[in-house]
Amino acid sequence: MSVSTQGRGVSVADVIVEFDTEAVATYFRLTEAEESAETIELADDLMVDLDEDHNPIGVELLRRPSEFGDGLFNLLAGSFPAVADEVKAAIEALGPAV
Repeated sequence: MSVSTQGRGVSVADVIVEFDTEAVATYFRLTEAEESAETIELADDLMVDLDEDHNPIGVELLRRPSEFGDGLFNLLAGSFPAVADEVKAAIEALGPAV
């Protein structure tokens, strides 16, 4: 288990999940990259950070992980199918209490 500065974080497979309990936000860190070159807003509460080569490095969900429904999954899968699968697997590993 790792702790983030924004709340609490856990590592699930290759994804580090960080919770910001004050903002009720969840960040799925896909790589070790610290800064994004661009952020794509797929919905008001779903953003994908990209590196300079346009590879996804993280996904921000402005909800609790348990509130990541089919609609948001389909939005993410439409643009980044492999990332959507990683995020969904991480959420499933966390369980419904998060």
